[in-house]
Amino acid sequence: MFAVNDVRRHVDQTRIDSNGAPLNDANFELEVNFLEYWEHHPSGKTQHFSWVTDITITPENLMQLMRAGRAR
Repeated sequence: MFAVNDVRRHVDQTRIDSNGAPLNDANFELEVNFLEYWEHHPSGKTQHFSWVTDITITPENLMQLMRAGRAR
């Protein structure tokens, strides 16, 4: 778990990533990479996002994966 305070946006952030997690009980041998992200706003509002990918999550590509996952 990684937590950071974004002073510029006044938002606390929490990130969790896991590489090589089983997809589910029925497909336990199929491994995926999982990323969760929370934004905690001063107003008390919390936003939660999560992604599953086949791309290995590293500290270097974590922000890029999050931005790509939120793009529409």
